[in-house]
Amino acid sequence: MDNSEKYDIITMGAGMAASILVINILRQRPETRVAMIETSTEFPKKVGESFSDVTAIFFNRFNVDHILKRQQRKAGLRFIFHDEATKKITDASDYSSPSILSEANGFQVNRSTFDNDLLSYAQELGAEVLRPAHVMDFNYSAFNSQVTVKIGEEIKTLRTTWLVDSSGRQGIVTKKWNWRMPANQLMTASSWAHFENVKKISSIDDRHYATTHFMGEGYWVWTIPLSDNTVSIGIVYDQRILKTNGMHPKDFFFQFIKNHPSLSELTSEATGTGFKHYPHLPYTSRKYREPGLALIGDAAAFVDPLFSPGMEFNSQQSLWLAPLILDHLKTGHYCERSWLKYEKLFSQAFEDRILLYENRYALMGDQELYGLMTQLNFAGYYMFVIHPSVLFPNLLKYPARFNPIIRPFYKKFRERMLYLYYKRKELGITSKINYKRKTFSFARMELAYLFNSVVITPRRIKNEAA
Repeated sequence: MDNSEKYDIITMGAGMAASILVINILRQRPETRVAMIETSTEFPKKVGESFSDVTAIFFNRFNVDHILKRQQRKAGLRFIFHDEATKKITDASDYSSPSILSEANGFQVNRSTFDNDLLSYAQELGAEVLRPAHVMDFNYSAFNSQVTVKIGEEIKTLRTTWLVDSSGRQGIVTKKWNWRMPANQLMTASSWAHFENVKKISSIDDRHYATTHFMGEGYWVWTIPLSDNTVSIGIVYDQRILKTNGMHPKDFFFQFIKNHPSLSELTSEATGTGFKHYPHLPYTSRKYREPGLALIGDAAAFVDPLFSPGMEFNSQQSLWLAPLILDHLKTGHYCERSWLKYEKLFSQAFEDRILLYENRYALMGDQELYGLMTQLNFAGYYMFVIHPSVLFPNLLKYPARFNPIIRPFYKKFRERMLYLYYKRKELGITSKINYKRKTFSFARMELAYLFNSVVITPRRIKNEAA
């Protein structure tokens, strides 16, 4: 006799990606029986994450204000450029993209508290949280999978109609089935830690809570102030351009910060803890689903943390997966055509994001050219993604992609920027451009301001501002 417990949905992992999916489902179908398996007793600190504009719109509509109020409001994006001519922060050139109070204005997120709060809310709605618990194995069968889980000293077998892999980079399903594929178009690695007693950037004061990026040829460094007064600092670098010369990643990371004029200034009295390193960042999956099984979040794919696309993909996936899973639970019908559309859509969106970042790391050494490239990206992002998603809410679930007309134009534009960069570098122009030059993103400042009261500012946020 099979005495295993049966659920409608089991998530292997209970972080943000799993929680927003489960919350979405339980709000629409409270009787859904959900088990969420989580290894940790408390979520550790992760990479301090910043909302993209799409993510901001999603969460501002998600009715979790009681969770968001514990996080830090975002003050925009800031890119500070360094080369051999810049000796301190006030010498560096600056490209800024301020945030305007709107539906697209997001937060700097402490993932430890944020993920915990979302999971607690999912539990309040009726999800059963198994924590700490360890997934030992799973046996897939369409709409009748089994998960072997260890809870303390007890080993249990759980059955489920839908199995959701939300295990992040661990990728329980993709590793077992050899689905994971590294994206070698980008040879990026990343190291990071959390720091206490980091100095504020005195030259910007009120924009201390912007996501600040320190840029150089082949790399960028984020500094993200979090709600617990710590600062997440990390580097992402193209291993073909910025060489570590065989140093251990931890030694290289802290040595890089010590030798960097601005970062050494900011962290002169700081202490860093919780060092992490990923030797290769981007990857995708051969498949994103099977009947009765779905991947979400970093369990499916990861591109690059610049512009924070991870949470954006997670939220958009949940807007697809929730109705697709609910439709099957309600009707018993599995619509292959709808699931194929979902899989193709996000697979193509991943490839387009790779195109967005490909060869971008070389341009990070030139403030003017990188600013032009980024301004073009922001203009397209607002014109084809943000404003349509606000005017027509159902469009929010569609990830950003290049259309057939824009794709070749973008490739040509990038090719031209790369040619100009190497030519300017050869002529010694880059250092002059990277010295005390200040510019702003018209795409995100002027257009956002222009449409502020007409398009992107909801009544709720207007009242909040008042």
